[in-house]
Amino acid sequence: MSQAAEKKSIREEIEGVLELSTIPRTLKSVMDVVNDEDSSMGDLVRIIEGDPALASRVVAMANSAFYGYRAPVKSISKATMVLGYEMVRNLAITVSLFKCQNSREASMLKELWRHSFTVATASSLVAERTGIAKKGDAFLAGLVNDIGRVVLYQLYGIKYLELAKSGCKGLLLKEFERFGVTHPDAGAWFAEKNKFHEETVMAILHHHRPEAWLEDNSPVMELTPIVYIADRIASGNKEGFAYDLAESPRHGEILSSVYINDGDIAEIRTELQTLEKSIISYYSD
Repeated sequence: MSQAAEKKSIREEIEGVLELSTIPRTLKSVMDVVNDEDSSMGDLVRIIEGDPALASRVVAMANSAFYGYRAPVKSISKATMVLGYEMVRNLAITVSLFKCQNSREASMLKELWRHSFTVATASSLVAERTGIAKKGDAFLAGLVNDIGRVVLYQLYGIKYLELAKSGCKGLLLKEFERFGVTHPDAGAWFAEKNKFHEETVMAILHHHRPEAWLEDNSPVMELTPIVYIADRIASGNKEGFAYDLAESPRHGEILSSVYINDGDIAEIRTELQTLEKSIISYYSD
């Protein structure tokens, strides 16, 4: 098989990951609703209500400091009104992909979920500081920036998790040598197939190569530097399974391009730390 044919085959597998027998029934139901032009928000609400883990995450997000809704949100229908159809849809896809049955694997994915939510929160703070993107768009892009890793887990199971234990040290090369694809490519293909916004797709694709923003300073790339900066803030000097992002060789240029300096980074990191308790609620179940 030629390299082009092999790449096409891998892409087709990734784009069809939601059809796997191991994918949770809730996610299949969500996608049926999303792809049905005659479906309504009420149909989506009923599916989420039937999945306690997903329902708790949706309600918790609607009650988070990020959205700042004054009255407590207690129902799924109210939560969907606060969050919006697209955010609920994408959250349902993301949460469902993180599910697994094996306790050891669940522990590793839980660690990645916590990190992803922290990056999402940091992304919203960076977006607010820079003003170059909407907070909600930045939040979602941060949440799904590593979704390619979860897609590869759904395809290859523990084989992928074992390989990814090394964190950022040579991870992309190891992924390509073992599976013929890196998680940024896998995530971008998956997101594009499932109709995520182009800006989100670009952030997923380039989060390991944020220099792309400097080379193509276009609106579809605006979330790329935000997610990269947020990931660096959330990661700090931590190592381990969830932390896969090395510092860009053009880190300083990227910060300058969105008018962020070290003082801003320190302030955002402090603000993120104050939100830690709120963040914990999203991965404690």
